[in-house]
Amino acid sequence: MISVVLDTNVIVSAILSDKGSPAKLLQLWKKGMIDLITCEEILHEVNRVMKTPRLTKLHNLREHEVDKLVALLRNGSKLLSVATEVK
Repeated sequence: MISVVLDTNVIVSAILSDKGSPAKLLQLWKKGMIDLITCEEILHEVNRVMKTPRLTKLHNLREHEVDKLVALLRNGSKLLSVATEVK
């Protein structure tokens, strides 16, 4: 199986729109056709971005919905820790 790492922009784009390549990648993951590899830092950033006032207002998102999405990503992904710090 193919393993992929999606950056925050791709994940947020896939969540906000069911069209385009980001959404297709997320659909493949949901169907179990690819493994998603992520880390707490990416999940934290997805959570932060999805809760910005602009996105919550524009897409009518509620905080608990975002929390559920992030939990789904966390529970369904291979979670890695960041071993090195880039300076």
